[in-house]
Formats: sequence, structure tokens, C-alpha cells
Amino acid sequence: MRQFSQSNAALWASPFVGAALALAFAPFDWRLLAILCPAYLFLCWRDATPRRAAQVGFLFTAGKYLPGTYWLYYSIHRIGKGPLWLTFF
Repeated sequence: MRQFSQSNAALWASPFVGAALALAFAPFDWRLLAILCPAYLFLCWRDATPRRAAQVGFLFTAGKYLPGTYWLYYSIHRIGKGPLWLTFF
């Protein structure tokens, strides 16, 4: 039986767990996720090959920063009335 760190479920769940990490901060303040989400990442890295560890880490981080990109759009374009090209830059 394959270990959890080598399973495809661990790979494909990592962006969603990374996105859930954003809920640990304001305005939601679900502080327990600040411990559980990185713990999931470390569990995936345990006994993983370097290639699999890089894949999981990239997908986790991409999921983590995805909510932040919407915040940038909202703050620059909607609130600051900046041009749309500046938002994408």
C-alpha cells in the first residue's frame, strides 16, 4: 500500500487545504487552521520523493495565494478606483 504522501488524493487536496489557510486570518479568524493546514503540508512531505514534495508544495502555495489575488483586485480596482491594467500588473 502506498503511503499518504505518495497518494494522488494528497496531491490534489493540497491546493484546497492551502486555500483554507486563508480562513485562519482576518476577517474569519479560524485560528486552528493556522496549525492544521501546515501540519497537512508536513504530513504530505513526510517520506515523499523530492519531486512529489515539490509538487505538493507548489500546489499548496498556489492555493494559499489564490485568495490574496482577489483581495488585490478588490483593493486596487474597486476601492482605489485604479485602472484595470494596473490591477493585473
